[in-house]
Amino acid sequence: STLCIVMDYCAGGDLHDRLGRLKAKGQPLSEDDVLDWLVQICLALKHLHDRKILHRDIKTQNLFLTKAGVIKVCFALHPPLLLCFGSRLAHAD
Repeated sequence: STLCIVMDYCAGGDLHDRLGRLKAKGQPLSEDDVLDWLVQICLALKHLHDRKILHRDIKTQNLFLTKAGVIKVCFALHPPLLLCFGSRLAHAD
């Protein structure tokens, strides 16, 4: 048997790098972005918890952004395996 993990490509990189780039440019983080990301993270964690999965390493390096700004919560199961979960929010971009 074969284990296949399918995940989205997150062109926006991780949240840690995104925040670092904004800080380096002296650009403030918008309240709308913060609230949008917070809701997405909470919904993704609820999705995991509803399935009895506990994420023990929530940090900005484990939160990835798609090009459209959708957050994906990721964690390693056993290197090099990586799982990503995101909320199914519809964005009007």
